[in-house]
Amino acid sequence: MKPQLRVHISAVGFDVDRVVQPLIRMKADKVYLITKEEEDLGKLFLEKVTSILTRHKIEYEIVYCDIFNLVQCIQKISEIIHKEKDNQVYVNLSTGTNIISIAGMLASMTWSARPYYVEPEKYINPGQPLSVGVKEIVEVPAVFTITKPKEEWLHILKFLSKQGPIKKKILIKYLREKELIRKPEKIKGSERQSAYRHLDTMLVDIRDRWGLVAEEGQARAKRIRITEKGEIILKMFEFLIIEKKIGRLMVND
Repeated sequence: MKPQLRVHISAVGFDVDRVVQPLIRMKADKVYLITKEEEDLGKLFLEKVTSILTRHKIEYEIVYCDIFNLVQCIQKISEIIHKEKDNQVYVNLSTGTNIISIAGMLASMTWSARPYYVEPEKYINPGQPLSVGVKEIVEVPAVFTITKPKEEWLHILKFLSKQGPIKKKILIKYLREKELIRKPEKIKGSERQSAYRHLDTMLVDIRDRWGLVAEEGQARAKRIRITEKGEIILKMFEFLIIEKKIGRLMVND
């Protein structure tokens, strides 16, 4: 069994010490540096950070992300934490934009990573690193958890996002192809009802409790569609979907 690595995630804005000092003091094995792609002002600080990490022989990987987009930030940080799930993951909440700090906390709460905040010794002039030195590293306890959506829900959301509003029978066909609804033994008159009951049970959670899908229309014209909230959840957690090879699915009524 491999020993756990100490993996950190840190945005790089206009700080150097608040990024690198925790890595040195906490003996990090690897760090994911999140930055905005082709950002001229931030590029200089990224180069300073990577230079110091190279001298201290700390492995790093640069991850590009829109650091002003909350959903994308949560998705990126969540994906890294999930990738490093066999290691101890720390998330630096003190660097980068306020948006990515919020995203880091939410992702830590969701995936049980260990967030921390770095208090600087002092702040200096704009146009230079925003702080110098490190006074203290304060670990922020993630005392709450956020329920992660089930994989079968994500499959439903992805299908609805691509196909638009569809009838239940089309969704049931898709779920059977994905082996997310078990095909029961053929007992006359019961197979169809069993599949609809299974789907309705799923919908109690993703429609009524989470509000990720909605139904529109009446009776035979009723359709299921993904909601705006469902689209956001799909973007945040789509990387969890394990694809299975299936035959081509026709969605014609």
